[in-house]
Amino acid sequence: EDTAGNLIYMNSSDAHNYTISSDNGGTIDTNITFTGGHNLQGGSGTDNFTFGGEYALGGTTGIHGGTGTGTITGPASASTVWVVDATTNNKGTVAPGAASTTPYQSITHLVGQASEDALDYSAHSSAVTVNYATGSATNVNSGTGSSVSGIVKVIGGTAANALTGAASTD
Repeated sequence: EDTAGNLIYMNSSDAHNYTISSDNGGTIDTNITFTGGHNLQGGSGTDNFTFGGEYALGGTTGIHGGTGTGTITGPASASTVWVVDATTNNKGTVAPGAASTTPYQSITHLVGQASEDALDYSAHSSAVTVNYATGSATNVNSGTGSSVSGIVKVIGGTAANALTGAASTD
């Protein structure tokens, strides 16, 4: 944690699990508790950031996945909206339920758990593509498969957008 109490940074290649269980607070790997953590940053390993409810991080960076693989999982108890940045891959904001938005960057996977989770591309003026069958979405992990899951709604941009459903009932 920095001297201002704003950044929690796990500088390692190990996998870490961050749980946000209050505004600006939570746990890392179930054994490290943090408060005043307005910004969380992963390292070069696989880092998972899970919202335990309708909470937010108040920093300007919010969640930074580091140089490894970063996943954000929304809470099961509230619908989450991921606003996907129109110009930068793996960047945007996340709002679990009625919580304020938390910015994110260097995040390669978005996982929904509630029945109304959504990707919001309304700021995009170019075409976006979301494919539920492969889990790919524009500006999430460069549009590669298995990058989004459990997200049931898509808000398109102003251009011609493409939405492909899965083989199951969507």
